[in-house]
Amino acid sequence: MKYRSSLRVAAAAAFCTMILSAPAALAADIDPPPAPEMRSSVYDWSGAYVGGVITGVFVDSNYLPIGGTDPNLDGDGTIGGILAGYNYQMGNFVLGIEGDAQFGEVDPNNIIDQVTQEIDFMATLRARLGYAHDRTLAYVTGGVAFMDSEITLPAFAESDSQSHTGYTFGGGLEHAWTDSLLARVEYLYANFNTKDYTYTPGTVRYYADDFHMFRFAGAWKF
Repeated sequence: MKYRSSLRVAAAAAFCTMILSAPAALAADIDPPPAPEMRSSVYDWSGAYVGGVITGVFVDSNYLPIGGTDPNLDGDGTIGGILAGYNYQMGNFVLGIEGDAQFGEVDPNNIIDQVTQEIDFMATLRARLGYAHDRTLAYVTGGVAFMDSEITLPAFAESDSQSHTGYTFGGGLEHAWTDSLLARVEYLYANFNTKDYTYTPGTVRYYADDFHMFRFAGAWKF
């Protein structure tokens, strides 16, 4: 009887050992699942870019005619052209520099004096400071602005042209639709230096202030 009891104990112990070791053996035969691929969800704004821009320009300026008061020279128009720039990102902050050159037709006028103006070129060179939330960038911008202007006095059938330099500032919102394709909406205010336009009867002083520019732009980032 003792012999049979020993056999039973040995058999029970062997069975328990087999049951306990089965999961470990089974686990050893199964390959572990691959580790999940870690991808950053934060967009990198650093790099150079080039693109195109279209601008609606609204002018509310003044001029001083010969022996007259200080009437308005108001109007609007659309210009478009190219832009290029470079961004450098530090954490969530983005520093950049950008320039643009645009051509088109902005035609302020004064219907009382019949004085007309033609603005066919504008450009800016600006710094940018923004705060990025992944693929969306909110920013402020400011710098120098340039403009070519021609003012015509129909009463004397004369025109004169001048180039103006001034300042500009504003802000915008930009979004990276892909790693390379950027799009934005932007507002800029500009104020240019005063220039004298010369005609046979005398001089007209033009105060080139209060330019409001609403801009839409797209760019390709490298």
